[in-house]
Amino acid sequence: MIRTSIRDAAARLGFSQCGFARCEPLEDLRDLYRSLVADDRFASLPYLARYEKQRLDPDLLLPGARTVICVTMSYFQPRLIPAENNFIISRYAYGRDYHKLMQDRI
Repeated sequence: MIRTSIRDAAARLGFSQCGFARCEPLEDLRDLYRSLVADDRFASLPYLARYEKQRLDPDLLLPGARTVICVTMSYFQPRLIPAENNFIISRYAYGRDYHKLMQDRI
């Protein structure tokens, strides 16, 4: 089955999980999404407020797509960098930018 092949490839590439969803409009989330944007509840991630139509309807981003393939990758760092000069670096910022790392693998 093609899904098994995709999951196996994702695992070989270092992804933690791989799943599939139907590519369809997210009408049931439209009001929630708009409410979050209106209330500025995106945790300092203003880019999430852009391209509402495409975020809620994947067909506008990639016409004809039938399935969305979702992958996750843990960026947990087992070792803490010692805090010096009273600052602490978040673990997700220790290594290479995870956006670039995932993009290379995808």
